[in-house]
Amino acid sequence: LENKILSAGIMGMYTADVAYNLVFYQRDAAFESFSAAKLVANELGFGDIYVDNLIARYEEEDFSIDSMLIQFEKGLARLNLGNTNTDRIRIILGFVAGNYIQKQYQIHSTIQSYKNKDITDDLRLLLAKEFVIVALHQQEALDVLLLEIEKNQYADDPGYFLEEFHKLRVIYENLIPLKDNIDDLTPQDIFQSLYFDELYLQIKTMRTSLASHIDKEFF
Repeated sequence: LENKILSAGIMGMYTADVAYNLVFYQRDAAFESFSAAKLVANELGFGDIYVDNLIARYEEEDFSIDSMLIQFEKGLARLNLGNTNTDRIRIILGFVAGNYIQKQYQIHSTIQSYKNKDITDDLRLLLAKEFVIVALHQQEALDVLLLEIEKNQYADDPGYFLEEFHKLRVIYENLIPLKDNIDDLTPQDIFQSLYFDELYLQIKTMRTSLASHIDKEFF
């Protein structure tokens, strides 16, 4: 494949779906996403490593993103794929970036889905505060990811993810004051927030852009 970083990003996106589906005991859907991620791993040249180290964990319902990344890195280092150490790091960061994008999509799709649900005011308020905490935690994770991407970018190839993540980070800045005033928040502050809508739109755009490579590259 011409773009190994984007390919790893797609693999990360599918893997986020595996974890999401396992949480809700949707084993068939989880296995479909796992199989799709394995297909990308095969194309990248380390499908056997991916399957050998992960399928057992999936069957035991003990899937771990951290343990998967360790095996991913070992597989890249062991196989002769013509990658430098920096190349390997960039591929791994591509995976993490794709995983992050899909997780954010799942989180913010959930926020959007509760806008017009018929639920009690107490539950709506509880969810609103929880969504702020979750969103701001993800902003902190984004800071770490951005730092690593910037450290490993090439002068002539900063990569797709860097520019789009910086746009996302700018939007997150608007949510920081909400955390400082979380005790005074109302559901309207969240479910009618243009900032959350803007976040969702940016994340959705990033996910759509990444997913657009699936048909073109793999199927």
